[in-house]
Amino acid sequence: MTESRTGKHPALVVDGVEFGYVSDTTVLHDVDLSIDSGEFVTIIGQNGSGKSTLVKNVVGLLKPDQGSVTIYDDDGTPYETTEQPMNVLARYVGFVFQNPDDQIFHTSVQKELTYGLKNIGVPEAERQERIESVLDAVGLSTDGSQNPFNLGKGQRQRLAIAAVLVMRPQTIIVDEPTTGQDRKESKRIMEILQEYNDEGHTIIAITHDIALAAEYTDRVVAIRDGDVIADGPPERVFLDEQNLKETNIRPPQITQLGAALNDRLDADILEEMWLTTDDAFEDTIDALSEGEAVTKSSRKHQ
Repeated sequence: MTESRTGKHPALVVDGVEFGYVSDTTVLHDVDLSIDSGEFVTIIGQNGSGKSTLVKNVVGLLKPDQGSVTIYDDDGTPYETTEQPMNVLARYVGFVFQNPDDQIFHTSVQKELTYGLKNIGVPEAERQERIESVLDAVGLSTDGSQNPFNLGKGQRQRLAIAAVLVMRPQTIIVDEPTTGQDRKESKRIMEILQEYNDEGHTIIAITHDIALAAEYTDRVVAIRDGDVIADGPPERVFLDEQNLKETNIRPPQITQLGAALNDRLDADILEEMWLTTDDAFEDTIDALSEGEAVTKSSRKHQ
């Protein structure tokens, strides 16, 4: 079992988990994974690699054939998923589906958010304040009377996230949160998750959007054929060419550019590996400033 990386209590521990949908077929192979409270983690891998199967075992939608999954509340109290009903697990870990239309089923935003609160036993007197607060946080009208299916795709995705956030679980898992969204809406969704993480909650995002993963998350877990093949900071995982090849995922374009420049230029332009355009901009400005200072100095001595 993986030990704590941050010194905090775990948010979840996956210990030797094996799972198959039918007999004699194994999708997850003796998976060990520990994620600490307050981490922002991205899970990457090819379609069919076992990413969604893994997180469905974590939230209790599926039960391991072997091994165990334990989730923890804010105080570090453990709950093994095979021993708890879904309405108990939902207090501590929430799951947002890839397609919001697979999750949303009520005829008003208000009813959609109230449903989860009822299930986990939140007193009626507390519900409205929670609903208005989370709708404001995700940028939706606090009125709550809208029919969810009259909202745009990006708004429905934010509503699906709100339906989990309103229950205030310690951990939220989001499956492909930016699929089908334009860049502006994608960043808005990631910023909502970042704000929740900044409050001390744990975020786990399954995504193919590597640029967004690099910008917002501080740990990447790569999965291939039901095994964890890489686990670490983005700058380390995205430079492991073999693992990236096996997961059929390329690092962000800005990372590829930085690596190419570092290989081909005599000047050491990278202070550390670029993950975002901001990283590239800052290093480039520093390099240009140093070059200008050297040029001025040499002219003085001519």
